[in-house]
Amino acid sequence: PALAFLLLLLVAIGRVRRVEPLKEQLNSLPTRLPPAMLGILLRGRLSSRDLAATFINLAERGHIVIRQLTREDYRFRRQAGKDNLLDFEATLLDQIFGPEGERASSEEVTFSLAQEVFSKRVSESFILAYKKMNDLGYFYTNPLKLHRRYQVAGLILFLLGLIGFLANILFFDDVRYSLLFWLAMMASSLLVFFFSKGLPMRTVYGDRELARWLSFRRYLVSHELVNFAAQSQEQYLSYLPYAIVLEVEADWTRRFYDLPFAQPAWYVASNISTIDQFANSVFPLFGYLSHALSLSSQPISR
Repeated sequence: PALAFLLLLLVAIGRVRRVEPLKEQLNSLPTRLPPAMLGILLRGRLSSRDLAATFINLAERGHIVIRQLTREDYRFRRQAGKDNLLDFEATLLDQIFGPEGERASSEEVTFSLAQEVFSKRVSESFILAYKKMNDLGYFYTNPLKLHRRYQVAGLILFLLGLIGFLANILFFDDVRYSLLFWLAMMASSLLVFFFSKGLPMRTVYGDRELARWLSFRRYLVSHELVNFAAQSQEQYLSYLPYAIVLEVEADWTRRFYDLPFAQPAWYVASNISTIDQFANSVFPLFGYLSHALSLSSQPISR
C-alpha cells in the first residue's frame, strides 16, 4: 500500500506542476509547432480536440477539404497542399485517404461510426507525433511510454492489492482493520492508472516553450478589437487551430464578430455568411471526432 500511495503522490505532483506565461504578450505564433504537437506539449497527450485542430490546420494549408452535410455528418477530401507535410501528418492522411495519387481527387471519406477509422490509422500517426516531440527535447522521455509505464504499474499494484484483500479475508480474519489498507491500495492504483495518462514530464526547454505559447494564449483571449484589414480573416483562420488546442476558440472568434467574413474555400457548408455561423458549423466537429475516437479498438489512439 505504501508503494501505491507513493506512486499516486508522484502523479499528483506531476499534474499540479504549473508553467507561468511570459510577462510580455506575444501577438504571433511563438514557433512553427503544429497544433497536434502543441497539444502534447500542453497536456502530455493527444486528444480529440487536438485531432480536430489538426484537420482544420491541414485544411487551412490546402491539404484537405471539409464538407458538412449535417451536424453529425462530415466528409473529407484530400488534395494537393500549399506546403510540405510532417511525417505524422503525411501518415495520418495516407492512412485515412490512401497514398496520394491512388485515390481520385474527388473521392471523399466519412468517419462514420461503422468504420474503424480511428484504430490503427490514427494511432500510427499519433506515435510519430509523440516521437517527434521527444526528439525535440521537450520531454525527459516519450510521454506515450511514460504513460504506459505508470498504467502498467498501477494495474500490477491493483492486482496485488486485490490479492492482499482476499488473503486478508481468508487467512487473517482476526485483523479486519487491515482490509482498509488493501482497499486504499486498490483505489490509489486505479487513480494512478486513470490520471497518469495526462502526466507531462517536460524538460526546462519544454517549460520555456510552453510559457511562450501561454503568452500567445493571452493575445487570443484579449478583449481588444481586431482592426479590419485585408489579412484579418486569414489571420483568424491560421490561428484558429491553435486557439482550439488552447481551448479559447470562442474567445478568439468573438474578436472578429464585427468584421466581414467570407466562407473559406476549404470548408463547404450551407448558409454561412458570418463568422458566428461558421463557428457554429465547424465547432461541432470536436464532438464528432471525440465520439468516433472513443469507439476506437486501439487503446493507443485514445
